[in-house]
Amino acid sequence: MTADEKSNVKGVSSVGKLDIMWLSNFGERGRLQSSQLQRLIQQQGELVVTVQSLPHFIASDEQFQLVLRLRNTTDRKYNLHITLNQINNSGLIWVGDIKKVVGEVFPCSHLDVQLDILPLNLECGMLVRSLLRMF
Repeated sequence: MTADEKSNVKGVSSVGKLDIMWLSNFGERGRLQSSQLQRLIQQQGELVVTVQSLPHFIASDEQFQLVLRLRNTTDRKYNLHITLNQINNSGLIWVGDIKKVVGEVFPCSHLDVQLDILPLNLECGMLVRSLLRMF
């Protein structure tokens, strides 16, 4: 792990030094240099889940794949298990095991998880909500 990755894990990023130079009224040069400046990075949480891949068009009764990226932003590894919860009348069915052992996600790294989904009776403009639980 590089120094930059370690600083990002702790929520701090180095932005450099401030170097100020001037001339006085008498023509003397002055210089002031600060120590290393840092800024706080917006905290995202320990595990960030983003959609990596999703089809632009989803047809009813045709299976599609959703790829989620699980990114570990901490300095410790996680051993993840996923449970896919079915919501009544959501119009989606998970294909395959609803409980999966994802495996280890090491510090400052990510893991892609592929989920197979079968949509049923899709309606135009339907909002689908489902639960994804990781532990």
